[in-house]
Amino acid sequence: MSMEEASQILGREIRQERGRKTYDTLIATGFRLLEEREFDEITIADLAREAGYSVGAFYARFHSKDEFLSALVAQHIEYRNRVRDRMFANADRETLAEDLVRELVGYYWNRRRFWRAALLRGMRDPVFWTPFHEQGKLSIDALIARLSGLAGRALTSSEQANIRYALQITLGMINNAIVNAGGDLRAMGTHGDRPWRVAVRQPGGGNIGSIQVIGDEAIFTSGNYERFSQDQTQRYPHIIDPATGWPAKDIASVTVISDEGILADAAATALVVAGLENWPAVARNLNLKEIAVVDEHGTVYMTPEMEMRLEFIGDVKRVIIKAQD
Repeated sequence: MSMEEASQILGREIRQERGRKTYDTLIATGFRLLEEREFDEITIADLAREAGYSVGAFYARFHSKDEFLSALVAQHIEYRNRVRDRMFANADRETLAEDLVRELVGYYWNRRRFWRAALLRGMRDPVFWTPFHEQGKLSIDALIARLSGLAGRALTSSEQANIRYALQITLGMINNAIVNAGGDLRAMGTHGDRPWRVAVRQPGGGNIGSIQVIGDEAIFTSGNYERFSQDQTQRYPHIIDPATGWPAKDIASVTVISDEGILADAAATALVVAGLENWPAVARNLNLKEIAVVDEHGTVYMTPEMEMRLEFIGDVKRVIIKAQD
């Protein structure tokens, strides 16, 4: 990435040209390091050292690593807009579609680690994904305008619909996605022409059922069946009840649906700790409606809203609990 492709300023206010040069170098270095390593593996010290600056120089321009990722996104959006304008300005009517798809696939593959970082961030912060959706829509509108110019006429509504569908399929590898991070899932868009479906595991093995994803939402599960320690007589799950200092009891797993990944993540663990008696009150305080709780005997306790979402497999004992009054 050249310095001419530097992003718009996103971070602390930069007033001097030297500060802008440092900012641009850090952004370029970030993309270069992402060619070799995942974003979570790159420390701020690594980034500053590779760019030839101090850690203090990084914090003089970015408040955090999250803000740095947002700056990478801003650069990405600006760069994609310039590439789009250049391609459409020099478009050949016969090869435009092939050239466009070839460039898109090559670019996204080369920046695949950047995309993984963006998808994981989108799990925690749905608003983070908004610029990508907006940029995709603008690109589709620009393509229709360019094809209209090449055709020497306005495209029909049917032709426009076909173009939007075709480009959305191409961009679908990003705009329609599901990220699974060890029981924590974030879904966006659809799986082709059908919604995403997420399995809900039975702690003893197999699946209880599945949930059909609606739009952009997070589905987080926390439980004691994957991570634990065990001695000769007892099993010790990894989720600790802070009131006792011992592993949480009674609940094997909790699944929470929310449009906020951070809330779903924290709530799933909090409800495990709350236990069978107190989880409805905790859910009510967190304003959560779609929850499924599995006890250590395999019984599923769920809210009425979750009952409408969870499609069971086989005969599963279930109890409906009103989490909200």
